Amino acid sequence: MPEMFVGVWGGSWKYRSQTPGIKPDRGSSNGVDVWIDWPASAPDGISKSLYATVSPYDIGLDRNLTKAGVQAVVEGTMSGYYYVEVPCDDCDECTCWEQVIVSEMPVMVEIDVTWTGVGSIADSAEAEH
Repeated sequence: MPEMFVGVWGGSWKYRSQTPGIKPDRGSSNGVDVWIDWPASAPDGISKSLYATVSPYDIGLDRNLTKAGVQAVVEGTMSGYYYVEVPCDDCDECTCWEQVIVSEMPVMVEIDVTWTGVGSIADSAEAEH
């Protein structure tokens, strides 16, 4: 069986984006994102990834994330991809990689995950420039 990576993210978030000359876009959402990645598992060097979202997340998460469970069947996306080396915009000596998607198809995903939280809840923020 090929090596695979599985991730589950659940919670609430707020977003805000601003493009010069356009009214700011703001909103909030909550959900559970599930992704599975099989890097370069095929002989042709094509990696596979699967991504699915369950929203809203009121399907078993408690507010403090001490115990949670997600049981759902949702439509997700299965992608085939590989990476190519490209020049970096901000560093002449650096190596940058760009993902090239070669296939995408909708798939039905059965999600059945239960976990117990350990530690404190942390806020995070991301910014794109």
